[in-house]
Amino acid sequence: MFNYAINVTKNNLTMNTDKFILLHVGGNDATELLQDALKQGSERGLFVRCDIGKKLTKYFEEFSKRGYYPTGMIVNPETENLEFIFNRHPHQLEKMKLNEYQHKDPNKL
Repeated sequence: MFNYAINVTKNNLTMNTDKFILLHVGGNDATELLQDALKQGSERGLFVRCDIGKKLTKYFEEFSKRGYYPTGMIVNPETENLEFIFNRHPHQLEKMKLNEYQHKDPNKL
């Protein structure tokens, strides 16, 4: 489940982008993150009816079968692309790999 969004704007990270990051946090870490957010004044309960949860679950299942373990997503509202941040299984075979984009500077959004 994606539990937290970090907005990246020109003002707070001096980047010229409207992209944002969704982090994947599970188990006890998710509970702690939620509790911290609520303590800091965040609220929950705003829902939108859409199938994105089903689609993301399908992607996560497919990725894990191929040796990828998503830890987050970079969302660019100007395109229909989602970029996944992932850990790789240490024994992932070359034939399991999907098309991966190599960034010149992976630290920039």
